[in-house]
Order: sequence, then structure tokens, then C-alpha cells
Amino acid sequence: MNRDILFRQDGFVFSYRVAGVLIQGGRILLQKPENDGYAFIGGHAEAFEASRETLAREFREELRADVDVGRLLAVGEIFFPWGDRPCHQLALYYAVSLKDESQIPLDGVFRGWDELGGERIDLDFCWTPLEELPGKEVYPAELVPHLLGGSTEVLHFVSRQLENTPTLETPRLILRRFAPEDIPAILEMHRDEEVNRFLPWFPLKTLEQARDFYRERYEAVYAQPWGYAYAICLKGDDVPIGYAGVELGGANDLGYGLRREFWHQGIVSEAAKALVERVRADGLPFVTATHDVNNPRSGAVMRAAGMKYCYSYEEQWMPKNVPVTFRMYQLNLDGRDDREYRGYWEKYARHFVEENL
Repeated sequence: MNRDILFRQDGFVFSYRVAGVLIQGGRILLQKPENDGYAFIGGHAEAFEASRETLAREFREELRADVDVGRLLAVGEIFFPWGDRPCHQLALYYAVSLKDESQIPLDGVFRGWDELGGERIDLDFCWTPLEELPGKEVYPAELVPHLLGGSTEVLHFVSRQLENTPTLETPRLILRRFAPEDIPAILEMHRDEEVNRFLPWFPLKTLEQARDFYRERYEAVYAQPWGYAYAICLKGDDVPIGYAGVELGGANDLGYGLRREFWHQGIVSEAAKALVERVRADGLPFVTATHDVNNPRSGAVMRAAGMKYCYSYEEQWMPKNVPVTFRMYQLNLDGRDDREYRGYWEKYARHFVEENL
């Protein structure tokens, strides 16, 4: 039975981690997962396990090495993306020393592995000169100056690695948050019945409806610790002409729309590419997107963003209550090309793979 203090809820993850700082001969030993930055060696505490016991166990499991656990160096409250959910982590950092120097290499890089959630993670263990730490991508970064400064006090730090809809820039566009003063632009965008044809809501008719739309679809997202809900604006004109976003959780659905007079100029493709690169940098494992088979231009946007067709399914589309056949596209962002989101396939009875797409 897994006893790790690691709780996954619908909206977030809580993690309690203990890590060790092993410094010897002017070098520090760090771990580095594939395709990620450097981290301090450690792992999750188990239920009813004292933190020093956790650390000794983790070094035995990951490095096959016995350590003496010394003084507490730091306590961290860390907020970061964990897959498609925000994680709230409480972390303790201790000084450690080797009991037997013959158990591991004392120079260079050597291989090891860890297990998280029943999944094996291959790791490099790297001896790194202390003077090189400022130039490395080390997590959490807040701990590095404390170690280099030689302080004997216990550091308490808060590390916020989550952002909600940070501003993005492309050659032609600014992607930013919607604001209350954009409500007239939201109405202008969503009152057009032709624009609305393939969108999952009815056309807006009044400013009051646009105000409710803003509160429900944008303000509610911005109240969360992590999210992506963008207004698409042309450079030099701060008026929203479209929207793009990723709805986190489950399918990690990429959605977008644009005022009709700006169609066929590659604007949505440009915005979608920028958004995909942002969520990739933030650690989201994958994104999906769906389009009505009668709207193939939307599929072209998905392909331009690097997404690949997976399957199709039929749904009684609400709230419009009409039957629609959707095509589902996906882009894996973490190197796991074998992953395919099956949520729609499993939910809807009629599903199939179209050939030659």
C-alpha cells in the first residue's frame, strides 16, 4: 500500500517532500530527471514517518547510500504545476553527509532511478561545483543563494512557479487577460451568429449577457492559482478581436475564436502556437482540441500548432442540443508520444477513426 503523503484532488495536488543537501569538496550532489532542471535529492514522506527518517530512506532507495542527516537548512512552501493540476508542496531541506564514501561515485554524473505513483523515473545524479549553481536551472531557485551565502539560520521561503494567464507576445499579437473594460468587445465578438455557429454557447445580445459571460468564463479562471484564458489583441490596438485558452484538467482542451473580419489571416494559428509553447514551458503534459467535422479550418489551426488527429466521436452537443461529430486532436508535450486522451472515446458510444486525415 502506498503511504506517501501525496494527495491528488480534482482541483489540486498536495505534496510533503523532504530533501537533502549533500556538499563535499566544494561540490553539491543534485538529481536531474530527463527533460527537466536540477533538484535536491529526496522524496515524499510516508505517513507517520519522521522527516529525518524519510531522508535516510530516500538516499538508500535512490542512491543505495547511507547518510547522516544533519541540521535543518530550510522550509519551503512551493506552488508549481503538477501535470495538469496546481501543486501545493511543503518541503524540508536538511544538510546530509555520507557515512561510507565508497557507496557512490564522488565525481561526475552517474545514473539512478526513483518511483513516483507507481511509475519509474530515470535520474542523473550530478556532482556540481558550487560556483556553477547560479548558472544552473535548480529547483527551488530560492534555496541557492542561502546555500552559497553560508547562513546558519533556517530559511523560510515561498516559491510561486504558477502564473495565471501571463501576457504573451507574437510578431503580430498581444495575448493578455480580459478585463472588465473589454466587455463591449466581448459582446461584439460573440454577437455574430456566423462566428457563434461552431461555439459551445448561444450568441450574446446585450451588455449584461456579455458581463455575465466575462464573470463566468474569465474572471472565474483568473481567481484560480493557475489558468490560461486569453484575449487576442493586435499590436498597436489593445481591443480584443478573439480569444484563446486551455481548460485545465481532463482533456486540457485548447479552445479559440475570432471576429469574422479577421478570419483567414493566420491570427488564431499564431495565437495557438504561442499558447501551446507557453503551456509546454509550464510543464503541462499534453493538450487536446476538438472541432466539428463541418468546420475543417479549425482542424487546420490544430495541425498548425503541431497537433495530430486521434479519433472522432458523436455527441448531442449542449446547450444547443444538436448532434455533432467532432474530431479530436492531441499534442503530447512531455515526450510521451504513446499517450492518447480517451475520455471522449469512452464517454460517447459512437466513436471511430477516420482514414486519410
